[in-house]
Amino acid sequence: DKAKSEFLSIASHQLRTPISAIKGYLSMIVDGDFGKVPPNIIKVVKDLFESASRLARLINVFLNVSRIESGRLKLEKKPIQISELIDSVVIELINQAKQKGLKLNYKKPKGNIPKIFADSDKLREVVLNLVDNAIKYTPKGKVDILLEFDKENMTFMTKDTGIGIDPREVKSLFRKFVRGSGVAQIHTGGSGLGLFIAQKIIKEHKG
Repeated sequence: DKAKSEFLSIASHQLRTPISAIKGYLSMIVDGDFGKVPPNIIKVVKDLFESASRLARLINVFLNVSRIESGRLKLEKKPIQISELIDSVVIELINQAKQKGLKLNYKKPKGNIPKIFADSDKLREVVLNLVDNAIKYTPKGKVDILLEFDKENMTFMTKDTGIGIDPREVKSLFRKFVRGSGVAQIHTGGSGLGLFIAQKIIKEHKG
């Protein structure tokens, strides 16, 4: 197990650098930094960027699992505005939702949203996973993102018109490699690691 975790960590680290470069250049091509791109080619480039983004997220998943298993999941906390973090996730996933014909809505709470003391990158992984899951397992309709807070707590939620979860399976969903029954017919991908990591990150934040 130790050797496996070490291999996973090394492989993930080695994969991160080239995939970041690929994403960076594809993004610059889409933005026209290298000149005007014909419409038929720009669509292909956008599809490539989406695929590269999915691969980058999967690499992060494996890297986080190896850190959790080896006890090296470290948090770099600072005051952050979670609403800005949610906005960035929506921007990243909006095309994925559009391709499925789904509406992706972030319903911002009224008033000044207080800052929280957290690790921005790790918390973004949690938000990204929950929104990504909602999109994956919603064949039609919409995905709503909600944020609520009071003096003591802040609650992030996703609400969708998807297939839902069997209440009997809820407790086991946070174990490694577990996926809900019937989800493979809706979305064949999925590592069964996202919620395992999300729960660990939130627990590390004392949430």
